[in-house]
Amino acid sequence: LIGGATTSRAHTAVKIAPEKTEPRFFLALTDYKLSNYTEASADLRNAMSTGVISADLEYLLAECMLKLDPTKPAEALAELDKAIRLDGNSVPSRTLRGKLLLEEGSPQKAVADLEIAHKIDPTMRSATYNLARAYFAVGKQKEAQALYQQLQKQTTNTVNELSDQRIKQ
Repeated sequence: LIGGATTSRAHTAVKIAPEKTEPRFFLALTDYKLSNYTEASADLRNAMSTGVISADLEYLLAECMLKLDPTKPAEALAELDKAIRLDGNSVPSRTLRGKLLLEEGSPQKAVADLEIAHKIDPTMRSATYNLARAYFAVGKQKEAQALYQQLQKQTTNTVNELSDQRIKQ
């Protein structure tokens, strides 16, 4: 359940340990899942302004930015670039950046990010789907078809995958 009690606990955790990434991530994630993208974005920017550095925070900020204004992918790409500089193995960051690059007409660049993401986590549905799209865009139909078949066995989304990974850590 996401809501008041979860948000209250996250706020308390941030007050107790403001320098920690996890409480700030979960506070912003709670707001994000409640479709409070402005609040989530503010939580993330506040964390970053106090010196909390995390690829996950940068990734989630990029997601919020796209929800708030999908017409400005360049701003989200800049946040994803920061996330990937912090953690080159950030599967959600590489997946979203690959998707945005593909949508902006750079399928070769998209393939580079998406292959890394898929290699690190071949079960991540969004990485698999976007890699298949990117392969199709660069003429690799066989590879795309194989990935589309793999997709039939997977169900979830990137933000849920990231939150599940963080909870398991």
